[in-house]
Amino acid sequence: MTVLNAILIMLLYGGLAFSEWKRGRGVSRRENLLLLGLYAAVCACSLIVLAAPRTPGPTQWISAVLRPLGQLLEKG
Repeated sequence: MTVLNAILIMLLYGGLAFSEWKRGRGVSRRENLLLLGLYAAVCACSLIVLAAPRTPGPTQWISAVLRPLGQLLEKG
């Protein structure tokens, strides 16, 4: 079941990325590649959470990454 879920997640993000790529014809190539990179990162996060359900979620990752930045900004 996990393999099937992983395939479905990749197909979902692949379909979203493909539709955004086709819709963004007037957008620069750099913006399209950035969007595809974001989709790839989100897909990778989803697959990691699917493979190891006890890993912290995305909000906890963002909190762990941005907390030191927030403390630096408060001091300055």
